[in-house]
Amino acid sequence: MVVILGNQPLQVVSWSDTEIVVLVPQGARSGCIGFRNESIEAHRLNQFQQRHDALSQVAEGMACLGRIPAPLPAFPLVRSGAPCTPSNRFAGTLPEIETFLANGLTDLVVAPGTALMLSWDVRNTTAIRIRRTSPHGPAIDLTDPTGTSASLGAFIETRPVDAAYELVASNRCGTATATVAVRLRKVPKLKVEGVEFTQGIQTFLDPVAPDNSLGLVAHKNTVVRIYVSVDLGGFANDELPDVTATLTVAGATFLPINGIKPLSADNLATRAGAIDRITVRPLSQIVREQVDHTLNFLLPAAMCVGTVSPVIKVTAPAVETPSPGSFVMTPTVTAQPSCTFAKKKAMKLRYVRVFHVDGGASYTDLKARESVVRALDLLPTPATDIAPAWLPTWTTGVDLGSWDGRFELLDQLDDQHDCSPSEWLFPWEDECPDDDDAVWIGLTPLIPLKGAAQGLKVFGTSRNTVIADDTSDTIAHELGHTLKCNHVNPNVQCGIAPDKDGSFDSLPDDGRVQERDIFDVFFPGSSKIATHDIMSYACSRWISKYNWTRLFNLF
Repeated sequence: MVVILGNQPLQVVSWSDTEIVVLVPQGARSGCIGFRNESIEAHRLNQFQQRHDALSQVAEGMACLGRIPAPLPAFPLVRSGAPCTPSNRFAGTLPEIETFLANGLTDLVVAPGTALMLSWDVRNTTAIRIRRTSPHGPAIDLTDPTGTSASLGAFIETRPVDAAYELVASNRCGTATATVAVRLRKVPKLKVEGVEFTQGIQTFLDPVAPDNSLGLVAHKNTVVRIYVSVDLGGFANDELPDVTATLTVAGATFLPINGIKPLSADNLATRAGAIDRITVRPLSQIVREQVDHTLNFLLPAAMCVGTVSPVIKVTAPAVETPSPGSFVMTPTVTAQPSCTFAKKKAMKLRYVRVFHVDGGASYTDLKARESVVRALDLLPTPATDIAPAWLPTWTTGVDLGSWDGRFELLDQLDDQHDCSPSEWLFPWEDECPDDDDAVWIGLTPLIPLKGAAQGLKVFGTSRNTVIADDTSDTIAHELGHTLKCNHVNPNVQCGIAPDKDGSFDSLPDDGRVQERDIFDVFFPGSSKIATHDIMSYACSRWISKYNWTRLFNLF
């Protein structure tokens, strides 16, 4: 015979015909004290085991007959417990908190405006206190409340916050504590508002021009800009951070290039410095000039052929849904736009590195080539036919600080490049070089006024030779002259007096460039500031959509 509390045996300290002293374990719950005959309990256990063995044998026999029985239900043995009477009740030691819930859960996720109700069930207590322990959420601080529930009202904060509530119950032996968590969340509604394909200049979200109306050139690096909006109904300041995406083309999956600058094979491969997620906002708050307001992807030139239909999957951070409970979901949205790349002739460019007899800096071959490649970011032609000229270097002593000196250098290079009419007529006077059908670019850092292009002359050089420094807009400007583009907007200057005798092309808006139309493929992580077309005399230049279209059709 043993003494039990509920159905747990107690350690007997002493036993007499008038008193039984037992040791109650620390933290024992309330219940009834009684006696249990262990011999009878052992007999019950034996009967339970026999029944269990018999059921197992029946299941084994059915399996031998080819009948697969249903799984046996679990019949756990419940040990005998003490019966309860008015006189054998043990009040327990510590307070007992059976439940403490918020809207029926201990970990609750709610949408803004949800009404909260705390409920509790406690025993063996002499006092309780219920209070909010977090800085957020509907407030409550009750001591010994009547009843078993309390209404907190609506959870109406405007950003994602976590609220915590605590119940502390106490009695003669100590205290017990229970907590519940309530998290305020809202599932965002994501939407891909549009996809822009740009190779440096493009129209998009323009009230007077269709989206992506500027032509795209095959075999030319292309940036795909994903415009993603979110609807939060004013919650969290209508901003959703840490939104990212993937772009898949022909089985290859790309991550955003936001934050990579400048773009190179090394940092694109390692994603050094990449910020592959952005903060999404409503469409009305997206600023196209801000490159980090879109998710930007680079399609390598080799993949920009024919018609391309990338699969885009935008993913927001996991958020808890307010209903039916505390499970999580990851909001996603997909899109599959398409674009077509036109096959255009590659501009054949050959560069000559110019040295000066007086010494001074000169460009390395790597620097010269990179400068020419960057210049073609501004022109609608692929950078697939660039190399040193057959004359890779040239040494000169002319005064590059004067126009006369610069044009003399142009004549020197052109004399090595083209066969002039006089050379063709009188070959014994000068050797006539073979025409390589390329545009030569003489590159030197010693030009104070940046660059110059040779004009068309009857008995002189042709328009396929230029000189320039290493800046991309200057090289593109001079190459524009070889494509028969004249200067535009002579009233916009940058410390250089325009050629008063030259011809000027008249472009809409005086050749102004809208910053929202620009995206620098080489520096994808920075906003580009430009005011006028590359053929202008402005300080900040980029190709305008007018000259892009003109040259796109020319190529």
